[in-house]
Amino acid sequence: MGFYYRKSVNLGPFRVNLSKSGVGYSGGGRGFRVGTTSRGRKNKAKN
Repeated sequence: MGFYYRKSVNLGPFRVNLSKSGVGYSGGGRGFRVGTTSRGRKNKAKN
């Protein structure tokens, strides 16, 4: 079993994710969020 580390910091409507592989961020409002992973991949989520 490998070692896993992740810390998430909320800054208003934005979230910064700190992990062993780098820094990712996301932002958005209620029901919709857009972000970038620590490897540069973009993602979208609709709730």
